[in-house]
Amino acid sequence: MKRKIQWSKRMGRILFGILMVVMVCTLLINLLVPDRDRSAVENRPLQHFPRFSVSAMADGTYGKDWDKWFTDQFVFRDRFMNAGYIIKRMQGFREINDVYIGKGRLIQKSEPYDQTIVQKNLDAISTFAQHTGLPTYTLIAPTAAVIDTNALPSHAEGTRMDPLFDQMDQALDGKASVIDVRKAFSDHKKEDLFYKTDHHWTSLGAFYGFESFAQAAGIEMSLKDFERMQISNSFQGTLASRTGDPFLKDAIDIYVHEPMPDYVMTRDGKDASRTMYNEKALDQKDQYQVFTGANTGVIQIETTGDSDRRLIVFKDSYANAMIQFLIPYYRTITIVDPRYYYDDLNVLLRTDLPTEALFLYNYDNFVSDSNLEAVMGVFSDNMNEG
Repeated sequence: MKRKIQWSKRMGRILFGILMVVMVCTLLINLLVPDRDRSAVENRPLQHFPRFSVSAMADGTYGKDWDKWFTDQFVFRDRFMNAGYIIKRMQGFREINDVYIGKGRLIQKSEPYDQTIVQKNLDAISTFAQHTGLPTYTLIAPTAAVIDTNALPSHAEGTRMDPLFDQMDQALDGKASVIDVRKAFSDHKKEDLFYKTDHHWTSLGAFYGFESFAQAAGIEMSLKDFERMQISNSFQGTLASRTGDPFLKDAIDIYVHEPMPDYVMTRDGKDASRTMYNEKALDQKDQYQVFTGANTGVIQIETTGDSDRRLIVFKDSYANAMIQFLIPYYRTITIVDPRYYYDDLNVLLRTDLPTEALFLYNYDNFVSDSNLEAVMGVFSDNMNEG
């Protein structure tokens, strides 16, 4: 018995020694290997080695930053993320970090329906339409959780948009046109409307959204007017990053109108470009940024087309993939992302002189984000001043 106790103690010391050696070696490797700026798997910035200061040590931030650095810069972190996904799948997990592991695809879990936030957004749209008098259209795009219900795991329920459309019809009646694309998407649900690894719709999904908008706005068009070109087959989007899935990959297509008018795109009044496609994004993790680049406050597109129509779009990132279909039919397009726009909207309207407006969001953002209210607050301020 005594010999067994001694052997157990000896093995404990050996295992402790091995663990300490592994930890020290890992720390030394982390110190020697240059810090990475981003994680390719998680698609987020990583903590760099913290700079020492007496104040940071005193208030505890140095220790916290050091811990974040070690965790983020762990030399095999990406491989462990991938291995963690594989292990969870073997254990039967069908949901990781609010992402469903569906049949052949990943599907983002829908945001809870917040009636108060929805009403704030609808009031903002109503205020805009009444203040400007512009023909105003509202398109809330469904997500994969709404359309691809057959791909959901058995424990997950598909999202229903009926409460949203009931609230929209009541709040916007006579003020803005409500565009419902659910039937169009259901009719084409066997096509690739959404990326398998990302929460956005594909260019094809964006086309069907544009087609519904075009019918409402009196634009004559056809998919045959556009040439499809595949520009990537290695896209792994936000859902792959959140789960660690190393297997699924998506293709990215763009659609070019024939003929296509020349145009110039600016972002926040600078960075003029003769194309809306950011080719550098194809060498980055978030390849969806190929559509107009990273999120920014305002994008302005001026074309050489002969149309006298001028569009202003209030949007989230879903709209980025739909802009390619709008360009041939408008003289100018002004694109505002309320999450990043802090200027006076009245000034923008007086400068760009839009003739119609489109509010384009995906379901999850529209029921959970109320930044639109702040942008439209300028109209209420003006009325109060008057």
